[in-house]
Amino acid sequence: MAKPSLSDLNFGHFGHATYDLENSEWAFARESTRKNLRVLVSWRTALPASTICPEPRSTQDAYSSKQAVKGVVRDLSDIAPAAKKLTEPALVSAAVTATSAVHDPAKNNLLAFGSIPYDARHTVVRRVGATVTGEGGNILRLVILANEQSGWGNERSVFLEGYAFREREAGYWAHHEEAGPIQQLCFSHAEAETSFLAVRLLTRTVVFQPACRRHRVPAPSSQYYELPPSTIDPCPIFETPIADTGATPHADVSFNPDYHRQFGLVDQAGNWSIWDIESGYRRTQHTAACTARGSIMTAEPAGDPSPDFKAELTGEDGWARILWIGNVTTILVCNRRNVKVLDIRSPPTELRCSEIVPARSGDWILDVKATPNNKDQLLVLTSSRLIILAVTCSSENLISLDSSAGATTTVSWTHFRGLEDVTLRLCVYAASDKETFIIMHSRINTLATIFQFQDSNPGTTSVSAPDPFLLNFGSIGLADSQQVNELYVEKLQFNVNDEDNSAGPGRLYRDEDVHFYQLSAMLSDLSIQQTTLCASSNTHLLPSIEPTSWRNVPRRRDYFINEEREVGDDFIVEDGLEHTSTVAVKEPYRRQRAVHHSPLAELESTRITDFSVLYNSLVQTDPSENVRDIVVVFDELRGIMNGSSQADVPMGTLMEITQVAISVIDVDEASSNLQDILSAEHHAPNVFMLQQIVSPHVLDLATERDLTPTISSMYDMVLQKWIASLPSNVPARIRQAKERLVRRIAVEIMLASHRFRTHETPQSSPVDVDPGLVDDTSQQLVVNPLSRLGKYFEIIKPVAPFTSPEVTQVLAHLQIGSDPNTYDWEATERETQAELSDEDEESSQQKREKEQEKERERKRKQRFERNQKREDELAKEQARSLPLFPRSSPGPMTLGMGSQAENHTQLLSSQSLGGFIVQSQVEPGRHGGRPAKKKLRSRLSGF
Repeated sequence: MAKPSLSDLNFGHFGHATYDLENSEWAFARESTRKNLRVLVSWRTALPASTICPEPRSTQDAYSSKQAVKGVVRDLSDIAPAAKKLTEPALVSAAVTATSAVHDPAKNNLLAFGSIPYDARHTVVRRVGATVTGEGGNILRLVILANEQSGWGNERSVFLEGYAFREREAGYWAHHEEAGPIQQLCFSHAEAETSFLAVRLLTRTVVFQPACRRHRVPAPSSQYYELPPSTIDPCPIFETPIADTGATPHADVSFNPDYHRQFGLVDQAGNWSIWDIESGYRRTQHTAACTARGSIMTAEPAGDPSPDFKAELTGEDGWARILWIGNVTTILVCNRRNVKVLDIRSPPTELRCSEIVPARSGDWILDVKATPNNKDQLLVLTSSRLIILAVTCSSENLISLDSSAGATTTVSWTHFRGLEDVTLRLCVYAASDKETFIIMHSRINTLATIFQFQDSNPGTTSVSAPDPFLLNFGSIGLADSQQVNELYVEKLQFNVNDEDNSAGPGRLYRDEDVHFYQLSAMLSDLSIQQTTLCASSNTHLLPSIEPTSWRNVPRRRDYFINEEREVGDDFIVEDGLEHTSTVAVKEPYRRQRAVHHSPLAELESTRITDFSVLYNSLVQTDPSENVRDIVVVFDELRGIMNGSSQADVPMGTLMEITQVAISVIDVDEASSNLQDILSAEHHAPNVFMLQQIVSPHVLDLATERDLTPTISSMYDMVLQKWIASLPSNVPARIRQAKERLVRRIAVEIMLASHRFRTHETPQSSPVDVDPGLVDDTSQQLVVNPLSRLGKYFEIIKPVAPFTSPEVTQVLAHLQIGSDPNTYDWEATERETQAELSDEDEESSQQKREKEQEKERERKRKQRFERNQKREDELAKEQARSLPLFPRSSPGPMTLGMGSQAENHTQLLSSQSLGGFIVQSQVEPGRHGGRPAKKKLRSRLSGF
């Protein structure tokens, strides 16, 4: 376990002690006294709910989903054919909606406050509140805040003054392309001029510069909503899509508090970027330029990532935050596990930061806030602790040499709110110049933990904090589907009316240093509830503080909107567009018009068309297809095996014998019949036998449980791998059709893996085995590989035994039946060498005789060719000397036969030599023109 730090505040300990030399006093990190808070008045609705159908916080069961689908089908009959497919998606959607309704990490503040100019010269600035409205929270609403006064009894001399929402005049905006919910609202901190407003959507971040107009102007057009006109113009100036920041949805947006024309973005992947708002002066168009960018994630190493790098990505939900701390050039960027303090001057430099979440800890960073009184302090909320960081900014010139720049932990306090509650949020407000209150609240309950911090010495980082206390907001009256999403606290100021001398408790509370605050809570239905809190260090006075009894909004003359019109002047019509404060949804579904049928159409509708042919072609098989039952096929196979069938037996598989489609009614019966056929050959003599083409392991048909495949085992295997993996929404008819197909597949696989073979009859011919390899004791035989073909082919000429030279050489040293003890290798080697030398001499003599015989044969062939050439030349000379007359007895000629006469004419033309036609052939013999063939001596066989 990690060592406790000196900054950890444990119960029963006063924390780190410091001594002030100037004042000669001790200061402790924990104070013994504190201010307590109390809810003074009951909750009231400042803005009504805009969600008509709130999202449920609990999952839905199957019965409720079916009933809901039936209700939708009754309202929209067009979706009745798809009603069965809506139940399961409705269950999944209900679970996702219930989870995201409780906590959505992509959403941040949806309630923000800023200022806009209220006259043409920007001399009057009014307070404005930005919220979201619409059923899905996808419409921006800007509401002018009015000054509200509250007090006690008849006292008007001392009263409280704050801001209140005034819904009478509100401006609306909805994106013309994207109808998704708004994720975050953020105002810039501008004092003298109008504030910028950033609206973060799912695919972009839009920046606005709201302003007030003299007359009501139409709202920006939207294809989903009809927005009312208003004098408040949102004025969108530009947008930054996610494509410009890494194509990942944005997770947070924040403005620079010291320079409101600069804002920062961080996406869900940890990539951050800083943007400057340029132009916009003298009616020029605003633009945004990126000045710095980076990432809080560790760069992915080459090859396999390390375990530390994988741990950074484990369990992330896309949550990230970015904000300015210290000065104008120092930012903090963090996600659930990592925190980085950066100086964004070019190039961006990372500063040191204390470890917030240990590497082996399961904590997450839940929220990060800057303190309103001291910009050098930062609040970090984790799953188990509330941490205060003291920020030291780098010097303006030498960044790298300033080793003290960074963030250091000052106070760390265990809050004991549960490690599993990831919905914890912080609400920070300044009670005074030195005192800060922190409200830690959750979305799953109404219990809040109040922390109080106070700067011990001005200009130092030391703080003191008393024990926290609990505050219950149970009186807000939340429904089952409601929860507190956000809290906002604003201090109420005492105002004195010197003209009124009425008495009351207001002066007492002011003199006793009692503070009053207005607490605004935004619920999950997008409504805003408000109440009043009181705080005092006097524990005896706090319970006796009276709640305020009256509230008043003083009427004032606005520059553009006249609110002093008399009630009786209802006949006066205001200039410009008609005022309405409601947002209407454009009709997404329009009913079809009723079709009026004519008598002719009614007559045509009564006609009946016969589609039986089409139905039969879809649901039935082809009548011409030859389908045979597997039982009949097995009977034919039995007849072939015992020789009773007269059909020729092919040498192929059983599937090739059938050559037809097979129908299988009972798989078990077919499997038993095939097993009977396979086992019958062992009990009764048959002409043929069944044999597998290869081993079942080669065809991947054998399983661990069944080494010998059968039709039943093949059916179960295919059924498990094919039918069982089908989705649950597949209709029963399709499953039945596929099951019948599986039967055929199982039978065809078994038939295709078997074939007919003749029985192997024992032969009395000697086995082709070298006699030297036979051992009376071992009876081991080395069979010639060609002998195995005798099972399939009949070998007429016996094959000579084959013995390799290596085996012959070994057998020359080892005589079968001799005593191994009398073996002498040297003597045996000499005898072997002598035999080999004699064999070499005999082989060399035979080789010389063969070479002499080849030489004599070559000379005889040359003499024969010379004689043949001489005789051919003599025959040609005799042919030239003969006279030109036809043969006395020409050969028969066939005339008048068409094609035969033509062929004979072509033959004559092809046999023409020189200037005459040869009409007779040269006859062999002594008196002929061609010498007789000379008989060649045939070589004697043998020697």
